[in-house]
Formats: sequence, C-alpha cells, structure tokens
Amino acid sequence: MEKSKLKLLGITLAAVFFMLNFTFLGSSAASNTSTYEIPELAMTMDIPTSIKVITPGIRQSDPIFSSEMFDYIQTMSKFRDNDDYFYGKDSKGSIEFEVTLTENEDGIVNLTKLSEKKQNKVRESVSQQSDVIGSSIYKTDTVVYIESSRSVNNSDGRFFSEEYYTIYDGYNITVKLTSSNDNSSNSESDMLKSIVESVRFPKEKKVNLAEVLSVSEFLCFFLITVSFVILVISKIQSIKREKYRAERQQNRMKQRMERDAREKKEAEQEAAAAELKKNEHAEESSKSESTVEDEKSANENNSKQSEQQEEQTITESVNSTDNINSEKVSENTVKQEFSIDLNAAIANFTDSSEDRQERRNSNKKEKKIKLPFGGK
Repeated sequence: MEKSKLKLLGITLAAVFFMLNFTFLGSSAASNTSTYEIPELAMTMDIPTSIKVITPGIRQSDPIFSSEMFDYIQTMSKFRDNDDYFYGKDSKGSIEFEVTLTENEDGIVNLTKLSEKKQNKVRESVSQQSDVIGSSIYKTDTVVYIESSRSVNNSDGRFFSEEYYTIYDGYNITVKLTSSNDNSSNSESDMLKSIVESVRFPKEKKVNLAEVLSVSEFLCFFLITVSFVILVISKIQSIKREKYRAERQQNRMKQRMERDAREKKEAEQEAAAAELKKNEHAEESSKSESTVEDEKSANENNSKQSEQQEEQTITESVNSTDNINSEKVSENTVKQEFSIDLNAAIANFTDSSEDRQERRNSNKKEKKIKLPFGGK
C-alpha cells in the first residue's frame, strides 16, 4: 500500500515537473537542443544537437573518437591549453564551438553588476586585443556580454570567430563560435546568439511568482511543493522505520550472540566438570586397582609365609618325631641289651658248674663246626 502511494506520488511529481519545465524552459525536443551545465558556477546553457559537444570528463574509449571528426589527443590539448570547458563541432566540421572558463585577475566579480562606464572600460580592453575586428555590449535579460569578432590567419587558412565574453562569480566566461569561412553566416551568428541567450545562472535568478505565474501555474507549483514535502516526509519516515528495524535486528543479533556465548560457556564448563569427574573416577579406579593388587600381593606373601611356616613346623615336627623314635629305639636297645646281659649274668651266677661246662663244650663244638677249610 505504501509503495503504491509513493509510486503515485512520483508519477504526479514527474507530471507537474514536466508541465513546469514546458511552461518556463520550453521543450528541448521541440527546439532540438541539449542542456549542458558548468557545476562550478551552477551555469547552464542550451546547445543545438547539430553540434557534437565534448566535456573534460570524456574517455578515450568514447565512440565519438572513432570518427575522423575528433582526435582524442588534439581535443585534450584544447582543454588543457585553451582552458576549454566545452568543445564541439558541427557534422561538417566547418564550425567549432568552445566555452572557456578562467579566473579573473582584475578583481572583477560580476560584469552585469558593474556600471555602464566600467562595462565600457572592459569592452575597450577587449577591443585592444590582437585580431579583434570590433566589439560591443550585448545584454540579455540576466547577463551583460562583450560581443567581439576576430579574424585569424594561420597555416590552415583564414578563420573568422564571434565571441561573447562576460564575468560571473570571479570567472571569465567566453562563448565562441569559429567558422572556416571568411565571415560567419547569419544562421551561424543567430545560433551563437541563441546559445548565449539560453545561459542561466540559478544563483542569481530571482523569479517574481506574482508577476510570472498564472493561476494554473501557481497551482502546479503549489502541488509540486506539497508533493515534494509529502515525499520528503515519507522518505524520512521510511528511513526511521528502516533504522528502527536495523536497530531491532542488531539488538536481536546481539542477544543471540550473547545467548550463544553464554550457552557455549556453560557447555565448556559442563565439559570441564565432566572431564574433571572422569579424571577423578579414573584416579579412584587406579587407586582401587592398586589397592587390590597390593592386598592380593600381601595376601600371597602372607600365604607363602604361612605355607613356609607350616612346612617348617611340619619338618620340625617330623624331625622331633624321628628324634623321639630314635631315642626310644636306642633306649629299648639299651634296655634289651641290659636285660640280656643281666639275664646272662644271673644265669651264669645260678648255673652249676656242670652246666657251665656243658655250655663251654657246646660252644667249642659250635666253634669247631664254623671253622672254614677244616681248621680246628
């Protein structure tokens, strides 16, 4: 809805502007002219389209230099050496058009505002220049010019030029038309005069609306003023809305970035806590495994020591048992031997001598039997 309103306003504005332009300036298409401007002075002039005009900002790649009419190097030298601001030619190349712009060194700011006496003094100084045939003061509705004619002979032949010279805002402005003929034709003079009369200085122009504008024109001017105000207000509101949207979007982005940073920080803290907990758990597991291994080793050592002690005890017990048995066997043997000896002693003591004799004999016989190899 807002775009359609702005579009309608723009169409209305363009239509009113066209009407005003047609009322005050005339139609450029109808007069076959193009408007050129010198921004330093806010100066404009209408030049016929039959003259191809070149400005200082033109580039070498411009199609106009592809024709034989213009040479880029020569054209740029004119801008540099002659202080040209506009330079042009007609389609036949028999007419050259120039507008020069230089600073005034005599301290004159505006020729139009000088008295007639001083204006004539400036005209006389122009007349004293070389090759000047004649000069006069020419006045338009807004500007005073010094009109002069020159005849120049050079290696290329004889040339005739007409010039209109004025001073504005401390600058010397010369509008010149040079013809390759001995004298400029009436059509050429009229063309140059129409260009000079089209010169406008908006800074100096004062329009009396009450005298110039009719009722319909005043309404058009009022409408364009209101339309312009509405357009400016709409533009300001649009800029404010865009600024508010941009600030709001910026705040959202800032909040989102802060939230992301906060979440990232919390995630990093949680990750660090989890890593710390994992490390603590690993340390506890390591300690527990080490403790279990230490206890297992201690138990194994204790078990080995117990087994060794039991083996030693068993060995000592076996040795003790063997010693006891040995002592008992020895004691029994001693007792047996002592009993035998005692019995023998008692037997010997109680036996009769005959028994003893018999035993002796018996012993002897046994001894004789046991002797080897028949020994006695």
